[in-house]
Amino acid sequence: MQVYVHDRRAGLVRPYKELKGFAKVSLQPGEAKTVAIQLDERAFAYYDPARHQWITEDGQFDILVGASSADIRCQATVVLQCTMELATILHDESTIRAWFDDPIGRPILEPIFTN
Repeated sequence: MQVYVHDRRAGLVRPYKELKGFAKVSLQPGEAKTVAIQLDERAFAYYDPARHQWITEDGQFDILVGASSADIRCQATVVLQCTMELATILHDESTIRAWFDDPIGRPILEPIFTN
């Protein structure tokens, strides 16, 4: 059994579905087993090279379960509410709006524009 996660609206380009867990299960004909595969925070995260860290974002994620990536047998959707606060990455090509929308950038530009 394989478990995949699909981020419906990622901040970066990601594969349509990413393998996040698996278990090898042997069954006899007519036999059924319960299998649990836990998904932690990292299962919903991606590495952001601009921030040099793993990021989780708010949004809807599809959990896809199947025998393989081409044989998805069930799915469910979960909603993730991220508690991580990310500052905007500001640089010399950032817009003035981006600087003013950022809690660190605003105090830097405000004195220049209020005088």
